Amino acid sequence: MRLSDPIEPTLSDAPQLAKILWISVSDKDKDRVAPLSEEENAAKITFLTTMFERDLTHPLRRYWIIRDLDTGDVASFISWTLPVTEEEEERVREERKKAFPPVHAPQGPRTYMDDLMPKIMESRKEILGVPRRLNWYCGNLATDLKYQKQGAASKLIRGPFEEADREGIACYLDTDLHGPAIKLYKRNGFVQVGEGASISLEAYGGQGIHTHVSLIREPRKQV
Repeated sequence: MRLSDPIEPTLSDAPQLAKILWISVSDKDKDRVAPLSEEENAAKITFLTTMFERDLTHPLRRYWIIRDLDTGDVASFISWTLPVTEEEEERVREERKKAFPPVHAPQGPRTYMDDLMPKIMESRKEILGVPRRLNWYCGNLATDLKYQKQGAASKLIRGPFEEADREGIACYLDTDLHGPAIKLYKRNGFVQVGEGASISLEAYGGQGIHTHVSLIREPRKQV
């Protein structure tokens, strides 16, 4: 198995990114919440494919992938939002609304993330402040199951570090407190901050509490 260094994806990679992300999410939640039907899963992947096709051309997003050099398949990917103000982000959002017709998420049972997201947004405000502190924001990081534990995710998470350090800007993300990814982030210099946001899984066919926490990697001083 030969894997590439981090490279930029192409639009044709959107279906693979959608599948990798959705399988990753589903695998993480398989023992915690009620599973979706095959039809619901297919609808989610179709929706995510359209989202990636748009996001890959977004001027404020930066994507990197690790590619299997033998098959050409995407092994792992990451998305970062560039460090811009909320005003600039909103300006670009409004411009893209004029260029792209709306795409609605598929109908289906409400998930715990639908209800947790407002709490996560409040946590981000508490950590990053108002107006928001400039930061590189990690939106998604996912690895195809057959390529896990090959070091791909660590290479991707470090993608903006050199530029962030040079410009004196922090890298920020939030993730499942009890998920496997949090160890990866901490190994690569991220520190947990704040108390996070929690929600009971019982209303979604699961058990226990899901907690999302914020992590920051502060810029390193240039020598």
